[in-house]
Amino acid sequence: MHKGSVNAYSEGLGKGSEFTVRLPIASAPQRKPVPQSELRQDYNASTPHRVLVVDDNEPSAKTMGWTMELMGYEGRLAKDGPSAIEIARSFCPDVVLLDIGLPGMNGYELCELMHKEPSLKDTIFIAQTGWGQEEHIRRSKEAGFNYHLVKPVNMNDLKKILQSSSLIKEVG
Repeated sequence: MHKGSVNAYSEGLGKGSEFTVRLPIASAPQRKPVPQSELRQDYNASTPHRVLVVDDNEPSAKTMGWTMELMGYEGRLAKDGPSAIEIARSFCPDVVLLDIGLPGMNGYELCELMHKEPSLKDTIFIAQTGWGQEEHIRRSKEAGFNYHLVKPVNMNDLKKILQSSSLIKEVG
């Protein structure tokens, strides 16, 4: 199907095996650049525009940060509780996407602490976590999260939350 080949070689029983897989190099498909206006078509002044992503999984955090930028939001990344609080104090995010399973200070504790920051009184807190059982959702609500999304986050659900003009504060 890919016009490649697979070869196997061994000198005999107990002497190991060598497998070679060869695939041809494909040229990258020609893509037209997407105009910036199309990437940000859903953005308007009534939606939140500063998003802090807090996740100790660096690839996951970077990907979510890039996604926020492509959706038209200004994003910042933090990998733990102390750095999240420091960044939030100066960045004043409209939304915090917060992983619960952080090292040291977990996301529940961090959410409770961040709610004590005067500059974050109107911030929307969204749990983005692999933990989705009823107890986790209950604990999210008790800690002050407005929403609880289970990883992998459904981007349509996140988009609806971010674009909501009222940003109703409830875990759902």
